[in-house]
Amino acid sequence: MKHTTPIEQYDDIIENEVISHIEPNTYYKSCTIVDEETYTYDQVKFERCTFTLPTFEKIEMLDTIFLYCDLSNCNFEETLLHRVDFIHCKLVGSLFIEANLGYVRFKDSILRYANFASTKIKHVLFESCELVEASFLHTKHKELQFDHCMIQKLDLRETKLAGIDISTCEFESLFLDLQHSKGLKIRFDQAASIAIMLGLEIA
Repeated sequence: MKHTTPIEQYDDIIENEVISHIEPNTYYKSCTIVDEETYTYDQVKFERCTFTLPTFEKIEMLDTIFLYCDLSNCNFEETLLHRVDFIHCKLVGSLFIEANLGYVRFKDSILRYANFASTKIKHVLFESCELVEASFLHTKHKELQFDHCMIQKLDLRETKLAGIDISTCEFESLFLDLQHSKGLKIRFDQAASIAIMLGLEIA
């Protein structure tokens, strides 16, 4: 899947400041973000920033980049993310429930316990990420890709897995259901463990 990168055209670079309002077309470096009033992020880049209010609920993020940011336990519920990159970020326990993700990339990031339940996903790439015990329960997707990820105990129940390729990923167990697993692409050496997870007996 070819990734569509966010547009990067910044009118201003702000460093080492406390930010109470996010301006469009701005690059923030090593800032402390205390904003709770901005409802649309448009062409914004955050590098090594600290977010004191861990909620992005019900807002819009367009052409936004998070680089080396700790977003653990942040709330992205019912948020629209379009052309957004999370690179070298920590998103442990972050919530994306009922969010709408389009052309989003997670690269070299930690998403342990992240929750994408009931999320709508279109052209989303997880590249070299840790997704241990993350949840994609009842997720609707078009072009969802996992590339060289750790997906131990990933929950994919109630999600149609046709077209999803986990052959480059590492895991010992997953949460799957037989009804929705048709079309899941796996490696030959993963087949036996997948069959056992689905309740099949191997003679």
